[in-house]
Amino acid sequence: LLNSKMSFELFVNDYSIFYWYTIFIFWYLIRMLTQSSIQLMLVDFEQIFLVTPVVIFLCTNFRYLQNSVSNVIFFLGGTYTIFGFMSYYYLSNTDQLILFSGNIFALFNLAFDVDIYQNVSFWISLFAICLFNFIRIYSEDFKKNKFLILFLISNFLISIYFLLLAGARGAFLGLILALIYLSRNIRDKKFIYSFVFSFLVLAIFILLNQESFLTINRLFSIFDGHDQSSRIYFFSQAIQLWTNDITTIFFGGGVKSFPIFIDQNNFGVYPHNIFLEILSELGLVGLIIFLKILSIFYKNRGKNELINAFSIFTVFIFCVTGSLDSFYQAFFFLCLGLKNINNDIN
Repeated sequence: LLNSKMSFELFVNDYSIFYWYTIFIFWYLIRMLTQSSIQLMLVDFEQIFLVTPVVIFLCTNFRYLQNSVSNVIFFLGGTYTIFGFMSYYYLSNTDQLILFSGNIFALFNLAFDVDIYQNVSFWISLFAICLFNFIRIYSEDFKKNKFLILFLISNFLISIYFLLLAGARGAFLGLILALIYLSRNIRDKKFIYSFVFSFLVLAIFILLNQESFLTINRLFSIFDGHDQSSRIYFFSQAIQLWTNDITTIFFGGGVKSFPIFIDQNNFGVYPHNIFLEILSELGLVGLIIFLKILSIFYKNRGKNELINAFSIFTVFIFCVTGSLDSFYQAFFFLCLGLKNINNDIN
C-alpha cells in the first residue's frame, strides 16, 4: 500500500479526523456507563470500536488509492446487478416470482437474511453511479464511443429497473441525488437528449406496470399512512426522546435508549437516521462531535466527481436508514475519506 510519493508528513496528515473520532468513542463509552447489561448486548462493539476506526485511518492515509477503491465498488456493484438479473430471470420462468425483498438469493442456497434487498440496492446504486460517470466521461467524444455509450446506458437503465423492483427507497432517492450532482455541469445536447429519451421510455414502462415496482409503491405509502417501515414514527420518537428533558437535550438518553423508549428492545431497532440517533442517545454533545468530524471531511474535500457522488449517496442513506453501528457506516466514512484527496498525490 505504500506509495513512493507518500512522505512522512503526508502519512501523518489529517489525523485530526481520527482524533475527533476517538473523542466521539470516548463520549460513546461515557454514555454506555449508565446503561444496563441488556442494552449493552445490543451494541455492535466490532463496528464502533474496530471497523470504523480502521476505515477512517486507512481512508485518510491511503486516499491516493481512491481509483482502485472505485474500481472495486464498480466490480461488486456489477456483480450484484448481474446476479440479480440471473435470479430474476430464473424466477420469472417459475411459479415463484417474487421481488427482491423476498430474499431471492435463498433459492441459490446463499444464507443471506431477509433484508438482503437493502444490501443489493446499496451496491446496485453504487454501480449505477459508476455507470453514469463513465457515460458522462465517454460522451465527450460521442462519435468515437457511441456503441460503448449505448451499452453503458442499457446497463444503467437495467440497474434502475432492478432498483425499482427491490423496494429500497433510500438507495433509489440517494442515487437520484448523486446523479443530479454528476449531471449539474453537463451541457452536451446529445447526452441530454439521449438520457431524456431513455428516462421517458423507462417512465412509460413504469406507469404501465406500476403495481410491479415495489420501490415506487413504498414511496407512495409514506404519504397514504400505510408505510410498514414506520420511518416517520421512528423520526418523531427520536425527537421526542431527545426533547424529553434538559438532560437528554445535552447528553441524550444513553446508548441504545431508543429501543427502550419505543418498547421494542431488540436488535435492529434504531431511528433510521444516524443524526437523530446520535441526537437522541448521545445528545447535543455527541452530535456536535460527530458534525465536527464531518466538517473536517468537507473542508478537505477533493475534486474527484465520482467519489463526491458516492459521498452524497452515503450521506443520504444515513439520513433515512443508517445506524451508528451498522455495517453501512464503514462505507459512509470510506466515501467521505476517499474524497479527502491531497492534490500532491496522484
